[in-house]
Parts: sequence; structure tokens; C-alpha cells
Amino acid sequence: MDIELFKEGLKSILRITKEAPILIEVKSGRMMIASHNNFHSVIFEMQTDMEDFKIVIPEKLARQLPQQIKNRFDLRIDPDEEKAVLFSDGVKLDLSILSPEAMSLNRLAKHYEKESVWTLNGLQFKTALDRIMHSANDKTIGDIVLRGYHMSIADGEVEMMASNGAAMSVTKFPVNEGDLDYMFLLNQDFFTAAKLLHDDEILVSYNDNAITLQAIGENSTLRIISSLTKGDAFKYHKVMEQVLEPKQNNESKTCVLHTKELKETLKKMNFFFDDSSKYRIEMEITPDSVVFSSSNMYGSTKNQVSLISTTVEEPMTIYLSGTNLYSYLNSIKSEQVEMSVLGSKSPVLFIDDLGLEILTVFNV
Repeated sequence: MDIELFKEGLKSILRITKEAPILIEVKSGRMMIASHNNFHSVIFEMQTDMEDFKIVIPEKLARQLPQQIKNRFDLRIDPDEEKAVLFSDGVKLDLSILSPEAMSLNRLAKHYEKESVWTLNGLQFKTALDRIMHSANDKTIGDIVLRGYHMSIADGEVEMMASNGAAMSVTKFPVNEGDLDYMFLLNQDFFTAAKLLHDDEILVSYNDNAITLQAIGENSTLRIISSLTKGDAFKYHKVMEQVLEPKQNNESKTCVLHTKELKETLKKMNFFFDDSSKYRIEMEITPDSVVFSSSNMYGSTKNQVSLISTTVEEPMTIYLSGTNLYSYLNSIKSEQVEMSVLGSKSPVLFIDDLGLEILTVFNV
């Protein structure tokens, strides 16, 4: 058996579980390591030459195994005494085990769907989630779901959105398979599970209760069964139209800025807007520069950022959340960012290499 692969699988499971026990089961030359939290069930499967067994161990004890096991291990189980002994290259480890009934693969895989509908690029999928995760939250407004992530698969594209009510992040990437269009409401912990996936192909299937992601490698398979959020999707395309149509019709004014300079400016100002009323900053846009100002009970700060290009002809002043803008800037790797403004009372649109960001403004 590949011990390093076993450790890798166990560590993946441990990144998901909080206090839930860990199931390790060998059946007909296949080893399954599995656990769950409130949002996901995760199952790691690999080949082994060990005899069939099933053991359920406490989570805290399972965290000790990767550093205790070296080149291989043998396990002796005494279910009557609820104990097991692990031997590995001179190491003897006495384990307190739980009843085999404490966890089962059938329960963990209750909402598992085997037949995949789409195949996604793992790197693009994780990059998209990383781009929008700063806006993910746990809000629900009536029956409208804002919590977690919206993922729409349609017309050869995967579009992902997250919003905290004051900021909205949108990104997309291509998908080549599947004729079915679908909108998923992914839970707020989804990114934690998605980080376990590798950068290659991900098989996606679903039912009314959960989405299943499978990463099938040469020697192992990782399955993530993640619960879907119940409720009505947020009609975020209407918000996008409010800022995209004026831009397309040349009604809004645009500025192109250096991302690094803008990020460093917000970093210097963080103390002042992080402790101010509603984390507010003032943004004065002129034909030559953008001046950011913020204040709190301790003092105030004013910083000027140069423009690469602009269509602004007359100065305008806008108030928005410094916290949301700074979080957005930390989520992108683009060298430049384009800002589009219609007026002091309209949302501000930011466009980068991976997607767009819409920030609401304060009426002052």
C-alpha cells in the first residue's frame, strides 16, 4: 500500500471534519477513508493490500496517525474491548475506537450521484471560487438566498456569484460538456471542500439535495458530496444590467488604475476606514487622479492614486465601503483594474482579468 497516499487522503478528510469521527474501511482491496461536517461528506478511496476491516476512530486521535505511521502499518482490532493496536516500524499505538455503527459509508453517501453530468477543469474551478469567496456570507433575505455561492451552468459556461448584500463578485469559465442548464445554490462552506480537489478534471453530478464532485486519479478517488441550500436564487443579473448597460452605452465614466498602487493605498488607510462609520471611504474622481479619504475618532487620511487612463471630465465624489473594496483588491491578480461610475448614487463597477465586482454606494 502507498503510505504517503494514505496520509494524503487522511489529511484531506481531516481538513473537512470538525469533531466528527473518521471511518477507515477496507473491502476487497479498496480502502475508504471518510468523514463529514454539517455541509459535506468526503470519501477518499485507494487501493490496498490489507485484509478487510472497518474501524471508526475519534477525530482527535485520527490527527495523530500521519506523524505516527512511517513506511507501513498493521492493525489489530478488538471490537469487544473497543480498542485497536497499530504497529508501524517500531511504533506501537493503542487506539480507543468507536462502535462500527457510529458511521457508515451508506449514510455518508446517502445523496451521492454516480453518473456525472459535466466535466470541469479543476484549476479553473478553484480559481473562480478563490476570486469570489471574499463576498460569500450566510445571509438570507426572506426566501432569497444570498448565503454561499450561486453557480450557473449554461450555454457552455460556468458562472459563479457571491454577494454579501453590499458587494457582488461574478466570474465565469468555459465548460465543454453537457446540454443541461442548471443553477446551484452552494453552501457557505463550499470553498473549504473545493480546496481539496486537484487541478485536473472534476466530474460533477447532482440531485435535489446535494452536488457531488469527483476527482479520479491514477491511484485514488476523492468524492465530495456537498449539501445544496434551499430557497430562491438571487436574481443578480438585474443588478449586473444596472451597471453593464450604461457602460455599453457609454453613459458611465471609466478609469483604469494600477491594482498594486490602489491596493497599497487601501492598506495604508485600513486603520481609518476599518474603525469608521460603516467602514466608509470617500472617493473623489478627477480627470487627473482618484483621491481617497477616510476618518475616524483618532484622525483622518487622504491618499491620491494616479490614473492610467480615464473618460472623466468633471470631478465627482462617491462614498463606498473601504472594507469591501480592499477585500476585492486582495482577491485579484490583475495588474490593472477598470472602474466604471454612472453617478454618486449608482453602484460602482470594477472589471479585472477574471470577472467583475459591483459595490453599492452610500448616500451622503
